[in-house]
Amino acid sequence: MKTNIRSSCILLLATLPVGLAHAQSCDGTFATQTRIATGNTPRSVMLGDLDGDGDLDLAVANEFSNDTSVLLNNGDGSFANQISYKAGGQPQSVSLGDLDGDGDLDMVVANLNSDDTSVLLNNGDGTFANQARYVAGFGARSVSLGDLDGDGDLDMAIANAFSGDTSVLLNNGDGTFATQARYAAGDWPESVSLGDLDGDGDLDMVVANVMSDDMSVLLNLCNPGSPCPPDLNTDGVLDFNDVSAFLSAFSTNDPIADFSGDGKFNFFDISAFLVAFAEGCP
Repeated sequence: MKTNIRSSCILLLATLPVGLAHAQSCDGTFATQTRIATGNTPRSVMLGDLDGDGDLDLAVANEFSNDTSVLLNNGDGSFANQISYKAGGQPQSVSLGDLDGDGDLDMVVANLNSDDTSVLLNNGDGTFANQARYVAGFGARSVSLGDLDGDGDLDMAIANAFSGDTSVLLNNGDGTFATQARYAAGDWPESVSLGDLDGDGDLDMVVANVMSDDMSVLLNLCNPGSPCPPDLNTDGVLDFNDVSAFLSAFSTNDPIADFSGDGKFNFFDISAFLVAFAEGCP
């Protein structure tokens, strides 16, 4: 009887689809490592489909060669030789996301020694344009991407180790970024992560502080449903700071300056802002 049961099980396994039979045998063990050359002192690695062929490629931040390595997947978990792209001084962290809204993954790199970030836009085939550099705080150590202002594109949050703060750089919608805003953190921030901590629908920041043995939690003040649209700095007061914020946003075609709601940036937006400003807040 036991022999018949065993034979039946073997026959059943033999009829299973190959993928399913393989899944049943997976036990979380791994083959011996394969080593792949990168630049000098790789500090951070991210996975993403960089060339749009459906498999995961590698992006690596190399600290002492001041560059990033891109290694494209051959489709079987082996990788083509690296292609190197210049970054800033001592790259520490790399993050991937569609920064310019064209459907492919771009790169952002935090550069410790040059106090900035490098943005490398994807050409669509897994090759990248030359970097654009954006000033951050002192000792840019970690970078995360997320929609921080609720306008549908990816912004940057950077942990700055030497200046003990974080930088937020808002996306202009085309993969270029506005000047940073700085927020105090603890002592020697090393890592930043984004997520909705208070359940209000926007992304908050958490920062790990090495020297002060603590975490900094920074809640997002973004309020897309604000009953007072001209209060652009959300401090509850309409004053020159809001006018200045509007003019700055208008000059960079930031969606928050589209007060007429037509997707264009012209006199009608200025007029609509002035009317809303004159009406005041509830």
